[in-house]
Amino acid sequence: MNDFPTNPERDLPPGRHLLLKEHLMREIRQSEAPVQKRRPWLRPAIAAGAVATVAAGLIVGLESGDPAGDVPARGEPATQLLHRIAAVAAAEPAPREVRDDQFMYIRSKISYDSVKGEPCKLKPATEREIWESVDGRHDGLLRDRRVFPKDEKLRWQESYGGKDADNYREYEKLPTTTKGMYDWLYEKRDAEKTTDAAAFTLVGDTIRESVLPPKVSAAMYRATAKIPGVTVVNDAVDFLGRPGVAITRQANHGVETRVELIFDKKTLEYLGEREVLLEGRTDGEPELACEPGTVLGTSANLQRAIVDRPGQRP
Repeated sequence: MNDFPTNPERDLPPGRHLLLKEHLMREIRQSEAPVQKRRPWLRPAIAAGAVATVAAGLIVGLESGDPAGDVPARGEPATQLLHRIAAVAAAEPAPREVRDDQFMYIRSKISYDSVKGEPCKLKPATEREIWESVDGRHDGLLRDRRVFPKDEKLRWQESYGGKDADNYREYEKLPTTTKGMYDWLYEKRDAEKTTDAAAFTLVGDTIRESVLPPKVSAAMYRATAKIPGVTVVNDAVDFLGRPGVAITRQANHGVETRVELIFDKKTLEYLGEREVLLEGRTDGEPELACEPGTVLGTSANLQRAIVDRPGQRP
């Protein structure tokens, strides 16, 4: 705990699901009920089921020693790819004997803010480590290394969080069937007010900084395959330049963007995400006066584990 200077402020950096930032949240708040109660600080501020031939391909891939099967073929349908990703997730070993007093540890690199005066240029990477309580009843910890606006110097800060409603114990309660997870994504009690874009956003928000039980993770990817409008980007690249294949959906919130959840091309493990601008400036949003293809935010997931205490690394 002495490796980093302690920030005297206990408040964390301004929160937000990193990828879609404030312009997406404004659209969601105006058009529908909230899709999920958001954690106070821990998260940073960015079609049909497979057919028998797909299932057979999954079995061949698993039996051949390659859990991902073949490298995703160009033009592979999103449904097929997501079911292969789900098979990889289901094959992951579940953490053993996870105790209530333990913590989920996630390490990543992110960049979701623009340089002041240059809205189309991302700030330097923020290194980020987070410890989230397994049962949501213990204080978590966030360490991030960023450039501070006051003096433009790069330094570490350390912040402590309160109790968290989104935790491993709650994740264990999530549905493990495709239908059950699909209903959860759309919040069955008010599904008519939950858009397809919001359901896809919830997938990204859930997997971004979490350790999910394998069966839950697999169900989420299978359910994502049923969300209308989900497609594949075959040549996606994460923040570290690692080549991947992405599951993506266009987000309709004033300025058209494409949200990409990126997976390793060979292993199909989750790498990170990014948001790409699909059109130029929109009236009323001068801060988004960028050319189509501009990356508005990006992240790279580096490590996930269950550890015994805040500040401990695997």
